[in-house]
Amino acid sequence: MVGNNQQISVRKNPIGQLDGAILVLFFLYGLASQYTLLTLIAGVVFVVLLKSLWKPYTPPVFLYFIGLQWLQVFACILYADFLGEKMDVLFDSYDLTFLFTVTFLQLLAIIFVLRNYVRPQARRVVNRDVMREAVQQLNTKNVIIGYIVMAIVLPLVPVLTRGNASLYQLVVSFGILKYVFLALLVFILLLKTDTNKPLIVGILLFDFVLSFASFFSDFKTLLILIIIVYFTVNPNLSRRAIMRMVPIVVALLFFFSFWSYVKGGYRAYLNQGSGAQVQTVSNTEALVYMFNQVVNFDVSSVWDGAAILLSRVQYMERYSEVYKRVPSEINYKGGEELLSVFEFLLVPRFINPDKGVKDASLRTSYYTGKRFSSSSQGTSISMGYFCDFYIDFGLYFMFIPIIFLYMLIGNVYKRIINADKYNILLVYAIAIGFFLSLGAFESDSLFFLGKLRNNLAFMVIGYYTFFTPLQKFLLSKK
Repeated sequence: MVGNNQQISVRKNPIGQLDGAILVLFFLYGLASQYTLLTLIAGVVFVVLLKSLWKPYTPPVFLYFIGLQWLQVFACILYADFLGEKMDVLFDSYDLTFLFTVTFLQLLAIIFVLRNYVRPQARRVVNRDVMREAVQQLNTKNVIIGYIVMAIVLPLVPVLTRGNASLYQLVVSFGILKYVFLALLVFILLLKTDTNKPLIVGILLFDFVLSFASFFSDFKTLLILIIIVYFTVNPNLSRRAIMRMVPIVVALLFFFSFWSYVKGGYRAYLNQGSGAQVQTVSNTEALVYMFNQVVNFDVSSVWDGAAILLSRVQYMERYSEVYKRVPSEINYKGGEELLSVFEFLLVPRFINPDKGVKDASLRTSYYTGKRFSSSSQGTSISMGYFCDFYIDFGLYFMFIPIIFLYMLIGNVYKRIINADKYNILLVYAIAIGFFLSLGAFESDSLFFLGKLRNNLAFMVIGYYTFFTPLQKFLLSKK
């Protein structure tokens, strides 16, 4: 009887009856928007996303992964409305309502593919009690030790790989282990009565603050990780939960507006005007600079920060520019670009030492007709993998590679999540780390497929070598 109850609990949809309320909100916004129909389409896709890819007591990694891409498209509508301009004018293109409609339909196709891989498995029913039992098996001190080791080792990766680009890319994927330990710490914080909780909170705060001292300021990933783990443990989204989330969402929007406002100047300070993606000042100097920006930030700057935030969240601008030129000025490539990516990724440098380095900015300049700084100047501007597929196959035929790509990703997810010889929370932490590091809509096909390849290599190596010893270490009572 208990097993039946657990099965029912697992199959319950986390958003309950809120789908109607969500659609009403999109309808109301659509009435005020320049793009009423497009907003309604976005709202329907969003509800299908929530109902299809969010399963109770399972990490909503697909919800995050596809939800982020949905946001990067929908943010264009918000950005245009915020500035009071048409997207065709903002993005120097035409007929963008049609392009965006098809893009939303392509995201919908991805959702329908992935929903087949997140269905509950009868052989492994997971609920809160199962997760509590799993967290009790974890040795908190060993999880903390693992995190500290990874925090020390990861910054040494460039030195350890000695400039070997291929080795560097592979070793970077081992950074998934840091996400694994962080996710386990958050699971412990939420599920386990432990005397080390103040230390765990301190570690998370330290990781958050220290991330500001790096050029890429990876604090966003930590926030997303915490949110994913929280909704894994507390999956049901009730009206009361939404009301509690409102002030948190407002605070985050204010924070990200601030960050968007100061980010450009902050990075220029870190590299001392060199334009390179490097940090040339100490961590202390970087944090002092950021503190001064907080002190001097005024309310009037929030508006400018919000506009910059929306501009950075959206990632259809380059795609829109390419849409104007392909195929009217540049013909479709018929798969040539994708084949070139596969050749670059699959042929090692010792076989082809002259294959060089792909410069995303040069491709973007060519296909958009606009000039962008190259990688040699410290900048890499990509068009996104959707745009790459469009250049190869056009709006309709690009559905095919997208569907095959996400069938592969869905199968990878299914194999990870069903690895029942490991502690369930370790499995969840690995799944979270895997998908947090993949990138999203802004990643071109080379980066996206390359990261997928490297993460798969990490999984294969881990499965046959260190996952079992890692579990023994994490579960050790010594």
